[in-house]
Amino acid sequence: MLAVIEQAVPGGPRAVVRALGPYIEWTDGRRAYTRDGYMTPSPQMREYGVNIDHLRRLGQWVPIENVVVNRHTGKISLR
Repeated sequence: MLAVIEQAVPGGPRAVVRALGPYIEWTDGRRAYTRDGYMTPSPQMREYGVNIDHLRRLGQWVPIENVVVNRHTGKISLR
């Protein structure tokens, strides 16, 4: 039997992404984050016209699950 213990991560969600970011890839094998911590567009984001400059505005090490792209307008927002 396994026990799961939840613990708060020092620094919050961005600290977790900073630790894991170098190992996260999109479905096409491209890195999800640049070496300096900015998200790169996923294949689906690119289909909607999103580029890396759009995502840089969100800051470094933003969690992927917090990024919302409007598929009709390509507008990016954070949850």
